[in-house]
Amino acid sequence: MKFIPLSLIACSLCLGWLFGEKAQASVTVSAPILPGVLDRAHGEPGPYNILLNRIISTSEQRVEVLFSPSSRASKYFLEGQAQCLLPASHQHLPDADASVVSEPFNKANIYIFSAEGAQGYKTLSELAGLRVSMRRGYLLNKAGVAIPDSVYFVRVNSIEQSIGLMDHRRIDAFIAYTPDAFAVFKQSGRTEFVYHPGTPLTQQSEHVVCHDTPANRKFIEDVNQVIQQVLAEKQFAKALAELEQGAAVSRSE
Repeated sequence: MKFIPLSLIACSLCLGWLFGEKAQASVTVSAPILPGVLDRAHGEPGPYNILLNRIISTSEQRVEVLFSPSSRASKYFLEGQAQCLLPASHQHLPDADASVVSEPFNKANIYIFSAEGAQGYKTLSELAGLRVSMRRGYLLNKAGVAIPDSVYFVRVNSIEQSIGLMDHRRIDAFIAYTPDAFAVFKQSGRTEFVYHPGTPLTQQSEHVVCHDTPANRKFIEDVNQVIQQVLAEKQFAKALAELEQGAAVSRSE
């Protein structure tokens, strides 16, 4: 009778564990909390939740999502506490050669919103001498937007805070991304803000971006397949359109 050494049995069990489900590779995705767009809510999913949920359910890797406020979400990615960031634009790439980027899944516009009855603003130069709020983490200069010294900026933590400042007449306008702003307007029932839909300050393609490793390159391949599927199914575009329609913000041309 031939005996198999216990060490060999243990090694075989170890290899089985390593290549089994328990050793499934994982990727941590940092995700900013964007109410109505991408969040932890258990109700109707926001547009970006549709994409994220599909990625989680179809990826060959186990996907762990780290939700946090916007400025912190970027920090977690840049400092390496998360391998990937969703959504992300070119301004989040400290080194393009060290990052791998998915296909774009949406275009985020940055607009200037002003109070009901006020004029709509197309450029920051029109805001000279005025008080303007925008969320911490907005890097307009890296998005190619010139920042005039004559504008008085107030940093806030959320679009909701900008609305509160507007209500108390502490600011004259605020800068915000869409679809984020549309989701907040829809949820709060605020429809009075004026903006120029055809003239954003800038437009940025949104992607999933990861630090460049072999595992993350494979993950991005999976993500690209999901993006193609989700965009082809039209559910994603419909959810985005419903946000804008539900916001019903005043348009100024």
